[in-house]
Amino acid sequence: MRVLVFGITHCDSPARLRLLDQWAEALQRIAPDGDHPIIDSQSPVFDLASLPHLSRFQPAIGVPSGTAPVAIGRRSAVIFPDDIGSVSQGGRDGWGRAFCQGLLCAMANGHDYVVHVEGGLLTRLDIPHHCRTMQERGINALGGVTPNKGWLEAGLVFFDVAYLERARVVERYAWDRRTPTLFSQIVLSELIGDELYLRMWRGAKDNIAMLQYFVKDLHWIATEKVIENDAFMQEGRWPARGFGDPVEQVIV
Repeated sequence: MRVLVFGITHCDSPARLRLLDQWAEALQRIAPDGDHPIIDSQSPVFDLASLPHLSRFQPAIGVPSGTAPVAIGRRSAVIFPDDIGSVSQGGRDGWGRAFCQGLLCAMANGHDYVVHVEGGLLTRLDIPHHCRTMQERGINALGGVTPNKGWLEAGLVFFDVAYLERARVVERYAWDRRTPTLFSQIVLSELIGDELYLRMWRGAKDNIAMLQYFVKDLHWIATEKVIENDAFMQEGRWPARGFGDPVEQVIV
């Protein structure tokens, strides 16, 4: 089974670049045999050679301003020539373009499963285990839930690549025609429809969680707080397979 795990990133500070280095370290722990491309849109701070885990990545692969299938290596950085912004801030759908590029990389390089772990999100989930579960149960799409929102956490989502091709997900997402009417998470969820299985993994985003777990008991975290990201990397069980394992204590 071939698995590609990609991350969308835009590093505008040394702190964000350090978080991306932790992202690369986390993936090396939980999916060492997978391919790990970074999808970037001209980050102002993007010196991969300056940090230990990012320094393992190969020289950047350029793609056109639109999306394109490209050959990648084990650790690759795929770079767009421009930053087209985001629909929520009056620009174009930069997130959607990068997301579709990650899916295209998996389809073009013969992967069986593709996982998006956003560049600002850290996870300890056992990715190969969950991909095998999808294969055994015939699941086409698997994702977590954004705390306090109840919708798909688009920063942590798994796909069967053959399903993406059959369902024409990239074409139907149509990033180049997106307007700010709907959030990307809603558009993606509606495209996948009943094929999407949601898991109640313990996660925290922007310091909001469904329950106030200790950081060591989280399956994933998306925050800019350095102390919490460092604690996540240093504590807890790596890798984590289940989503319902009991925790020692919950803060209430």
